[in-house]
Amino acid sequence: MRYKCDICGNEIELNKYTFVFRNNKLRNKDAYCCEQEMVCLTENKGMPTIIRNEYTQEDRIIQHKANQRERRLKKDGYDKHNPDDKPPKRRIK
Repeated sequence: MRYKCDICGNEIELNKYTFVFRNNKLRNKDAYCCEQEMVCLTENKGMPTIIRNEYTQEDRIIQHKANQRERRLKKDGYDKHNPDDKPPKRRIK
């Protein structure tokens, strides 16, 4: 991130950051010059978010229902790999 001092015009580039909590905001500890905070010239993209590739509860329910249906069809004698074999109609209880 690039920082510039409004008073003296000094510019620095920081590759490592140490954030501190001052005046209810997160501030870069090393971005101070002339006893004032320097202005950030780099576009602020905010804190990163983590995107996980985990199953949600809804995905697990869908997978469980698909497995149940497959087991039920297998129990009824349906072979999904045989193109001539049609699945049996659903039984109403």
